[in-house]
Amino acid sequence: MIMDPAAVARLQEIGGPALVRTLVRLVLEELPGRLARVEAAVAAHDAAGLAPAAHSLISTTGNFGAFQVSELARRIELAAPAAQWETLTADAAGLVTLTRQFLQELEEVRMRVDGERG
Repeated sequence: MIMDPAAVARLQEIGGPALVRTLVRLVLEELPGRLARVEAAVAAHDAAGLAPAAHSLISTTGNFGAFQVSELARRIELAAPAAQWETLTADAAGLVTLTRQFLQELEEVRMRVDGERG
């Protein structure tokens, strides 16, 4: 499991199901585009574009306890200026895999929270 269920529970304690529903919806809408920017920056060997693209994933995934994702995104952000593309490409591939798993788990949270509304 990529996401820490306790993080979702904390969000629910703070703002109830409405907050979780809103945050999940926003992340599901925005995160695929952010991930695509990471992939595009790596493919183009664009170090200047890679750092902010990776940075955009850190807090979003961290808020849901997906710390493997946020830590790998941070590592990519910090390594981007050195432009060591072999390492960055491998790390980005790992980031894509973890982020996709996170998105699947988040979709499950969405379905559960939406079901609680009914």
